[in-house]
Amino acid sequence: MKYFWLVCAGMADDPLEALGGRTPLEVAKTPFMDGLAKNALLGNAAWLAASLPSSDEVAACSMLGYDPNEFYTGLAPLEALDAGLSQNDAQIVFRCDFVTVSDGELSDHTAGRISAKEAQVLVMELNRGLADLRAKIIPVDGYRNLLVVDDPEKTADLDDLETNPPVRVHGQQISKWPLKGKAAPLLEKITQSTRGVLENHDVNRVRIDLGENPASQVWLWGQGRRPKLRPFFEEQGVHGAFSADRAAWRGLGLAAGLKPMKKWDESEFLDFNWFESAGKASETSKDFKSKVRRIEDFDANVVGKLAGWLEAKKIPARVVITSDVVQSTSRGTNTHTHAPLLFWGQGVQGGGADAFSEKTCGLSGRLFEPGHAFIKQFLKG
Repeated sequence: MKYFWLVCAGMADDPLEALGGRTPLEVAKTPFMDGLAKNALLGNAAWLAASLPSSDEVAACSMLGYDPNEFYTGLAPLEALDAGLSQNDAQIVFRCDFVTVSDGELSDHTAGRISAKEAQVLVMELNRGLADLRAKIIPVDGYRNLLVVDDPEKTADLDDLETNPPVRVHGQQISKWPLKGKAAPLLEKITQSTRGVLENHDVNRVRIDLGENPASQVWLWGQGRRPKLRPFFEEQGVHGAFSADRAAWRGLGLAAGLKPMKKWDESEFLDFNWFESAGKASETSKDFKSKVRRIEDFDANVVGKLAGWLEAKKIPARVVITSDVVQSTSRGTNTHTHAPLLFWGQGVQGGGADAFSEKTCGLSGRLFEPGHAFIKQFLKG
């Protein structure tokens, strides 16, 4: 038996007035998902824990069978794993994003999509002033970097800090979004130390001359300790492989002991195969047209390719297709709404739906809750 878990990032949405009360998934042409729906079990899955952020990596934790309330430690530690960063138990890792702040407002949460080369120059300069604070920035990819704080006496306080994703603060006065917690003064000191260095740096002077947004400060968020997951094989009894677009998902796969594989390489398939397709998904994207195109691409190039392979190989298999989160285009954010799920394959009794959508999954009246328990049902049989 082969098991395939296919995730289209942010595929689920709210009904949109611009689409006549339909969702992008309902509008998109998805012949392969709709074809599977006719013989599939449809329902909704509670991937997100109510007490945790409505983020895709929390959902991913649930999908692999790990209770996020127990095992999710933060976004940054997962991205650190993907970046090859070795984190010990005394260290806390933060996302350290270059942002543009103008007149107290966070005007650009990517610092004008600053290049990796420019960011590396800035990181090298900033690290000279962070040694005394037992902190170091690790360059990753342009505006997106990591900050490691190695101070055992402050580990617990740093982990308990309440931080905010910069995308949530975009377009607002940063004073309205203060850090909360005992270690807030330390992070504010780190942030303040970067402002003076960045303000007069040649990289930013050139960017301003070219009409590009400067990296005026760092934004620290998404922190956590090193994740400790029991290997997926020990938990579920099958060997697994994964392919993912997003760094945190790749980090989670590594933390679970899954084998990395290329985007699509049949020779690398194991018993359990986890595919995450994000494309250019954005948490605050309000472009429903691009979402429709992305869903159609997922249907043709992921679901369609798998359907063709299974038809050719004639091997017993089970397939799950789902969205990680409900990404509300109208509200510009993720929600804690349950995500639609399609479960097809050997031993699965289908319900005869005409299509796969939020509506048809909702009409089933079936809810998989808690979400992290569903993996057992999927792999049973």
